[in-house]
Amino acid sequence: MAKYGSGTVTIYLEGAPGGTSYAIQDYILEMGGAKITSITEPTTAFGDSWEEHLPVGMSKAEPISLTGFFDDTATSGPHAIFKDVDDGTTDDTRALVVGFGNTRYFHCDTRLTSYEVVGSVGKLTRFNAELLPTGTVTWTTSTS
Repeated sequence: MAKYGSGTVTIYLEGAPGGTSYAIQDYILEMGGAKITSITEPTTAFGDSWEEHLPVGMSKAEPISLTGFFDDTATSGPHAIFKDVDDGTTDDTRALVVGFGNTRYFHCDTRLTSYEVVGSVGKLTRFNAELLPTGTVTWTTSTS
């Protein structure tokens, strides 16, 4: 059975909506899960003793949070990439590709919905960003 550590994770994200893609895994300390959820509707009727649900034929990817050390010097570092959240109705999406193991890649378009810089006494300054996947999500064996 193959096992993989954090050294095998790759994260590619466009630095701006519809822009150049950058490898950002060297800046990331924690990443939320690459999670796909089936959308369901409650179907519990009177007299049922257990909650019931039926799929509605749609799925979604859950928001992905990224946390790392704040870096404002690199043109392709976290502050350069995350400082401008997607707030315009005509903003393009940002492609995200996350690699796990040897050849499994999670692909989706995202919206950068939040970015914060957090300072704490006795600790290094960190950032938190949240990406909201939108549209189809695929698993492939290639980064493209």
